[in-house]
Amino acid sequence: MKVNEKQKEAVLRARQAPEGLNIVIGPPGSGKTYLAIEMMTPFLLFIKTEDAIRHITKLKEQHPNMEKTIW
Repeated sequence: MKVNEKQKEAVLRARQAPEGLNIVIGPPGSGKTYLAIEMMTPFLLFIKTEDAIRHITKLKEQHPNMEKTIW
């Protein structure tokens, strides 16, 4: 996934947040969903249960462009 500089900054801040929480806001089309996917990808790559696979499949159906993002 290609992210812009502000998205990179948001990912870094979220990963470094001492409270483990970071709120990302923005108008429609600003990339919030793609940013969330980018942040979750390292975790999703290690999930191997059937439930997780079904969940990812459902997410891919709901967000067709997600396939371009993480696969």
